[in-house]
Order: sequence, then structure tokens, then C-alpha cells
Amino acid sequence: IWFLSPNSDTQAFDPAQAARWAPVDSYIGGVEHAVGQIGSAPSDDLVIDAVVELLDGWLAEPAIIVVVAELKLEGLRTPEIDEAFAAWREELIDFVAQTTARIGSDDPRLKATAVIAALEGVLLSAVAVPPESRRDYLNPVVSSILGAMLAHAGESERARS
Repeated sequence: IWFLSPNSDTQAFDPAQAARWAPVDSYIGGVEHAVGQIGSAPSDDLVIDAVVELLDGWLAEPAIIVVVAELKLEGLRTPEIDEAFAAWREELIDFVAQTTARIGSDDPRLKATAVIAALEGVLLSAVAVPPESRRDYLNPVVSSILGAMLAHAGESERARS
């Protein structure tokens, strides 16, 4: 709800804006939930499955992905929008970096930035895939991206031992 009135100093959110957007039709799992699962996953396959599940959930509402992409593009022209996305992106990078650090990354922020950028591209391309084929599209693509990162993290960990 706080996205409705991010610049308000007097209230958590504007009730008129909340009424306009409510009720929420569906909840699409958040990054925090998925990263929590990833951080405690005992195997790389479970990490990949958790990410595919998160992205597949987001793709249940592809219009949201398109709107976010459009807002990011508008942010290139509108500094206020860019500032809002920059703050959110830094929080996301910090959050994902915590997980990449736990799996042994030598540069957790760089890895987090790369993974987020790659998965944003996967989401955008998956919107164009027919809904019944999206999971089949996501599995090998996410597996390739995260598999490379996880393998590199394992190599870094072995090199330090």
C-alpha cells in the first residue's frame, strides 16, 4: 500500500488511492519469500525450482510485468520515477546479495545485480510465450542462468579451501 503515497509526510497512504486500487485480486509471491527458500535450499535444483516458481507466479499476471517495464522506461524521462525505482532496486540488490554471499559468492552485490538483470530479461521475454508453455520456457532458461552462478560460487568456495 505504501507505493500509493510514497511522498506523503502526513499519512501512510491516501485512502482515496487505496480505494481505487482495492481489493487486491491476487497476491503474487514476493522476492523475500523466494530468497528465504533459496537461502535454505539444500541443493541447487531446489534453488532453481524456487526461482522458477516465483517467476511463474509473477507471470500469472503478465500485465504487471509490462507495467513495471513501462514505468522503468518512463523513469528514464522522469527523475521522480527513476528515484523511486532506484531506491527499490538497491533494496532488492542488497536482499539478493545476502543470499549470494551465503552461497559463497566472491562479490555478492555484483552477482545479485547480474542475476536480477538476467531474470528481469527472462520475465520480459516470458510474457511473449503462450501461458501454457511458460513453465517449460522458464525451467531451462533459469536453470542455465542460476546453474552458471551456482557453479561459479562452488568453484570460488573450493579455491578458498
